[in-house]
Amino acid sequence: MLMIIVALILLGLAWGSFINAYVWRLYKQSKSKKTNKYSIVKGRSQCVHCSHQLATKDLIPVISWLSLGGKCRYCHRSISWQYPAVELGTSLLFVVSYIYWPQDFQGATLEIALFGLWLMALVGLIALTVYDIRWMILPNKILTPIFALGATGVVLTFASLGEIQVITDALAAMLVGGGLFYAIFQLSNGRWIGGGDVKLGFVLGLLLGSPDQAL
Repeated sequence: MLMIIVALILLGLAWGSFINAYVWRLYKQSKSKKTNKYSIVKGRSQCVHCSHQLATKDLIPVISWLSLGGKCRYCHRSISWQYPAVELGTSLLFVVSYIYWPQDFQGATLEIALFGLWLMALVGLIALTVYDIRWMILPNKILTPIFALGATGVVLTFASLGEIQVITDALAAMLVGGGLFYAIFQLSNGRWIGGGDVKLGFVLGLLLGSPDQAL
């Protein structure tokens, strides 16, 4: 168990670093025509202030930020505490998810697959949180992959168990989660929550998989 937790800590740190880069690049893509420059696949890591390309030694989660005193090596401007916070937070949530996972992993291929899907969905949810805090938007480019992960989990569970209730419960959960948010949106004429929150409600319902948990 200890080895798994250590692995999850390291994996969480790496994915936390990815989240920071992805969120910033996604925002820059929405504001710039030079999308290749900010591509998560083709683009190179750079300082958000001076745009200097970062070396490998600048990209070690948490350690690089601490060793540089929270400042860019090249322009010496402050690097937000968001970066180590997201890396550590993602790592912590990976470990907590494992410790409190409701089913046993021993010999359970389905549970291992569902846990893997959950971790990927968790990465998306953390990215949504960061993006929402900074710019008050929930982008479809993050919501859509999370929805796809949730749908994949439903399909895998149905294929393994062969129970139609898995699908009907997931659909009902989506209606409860999304329907509740949609009602709030309509009652407030969009003042309390936005359309992105309604979409998030449907996604959360799908991830939870049952109407009572969605409620």
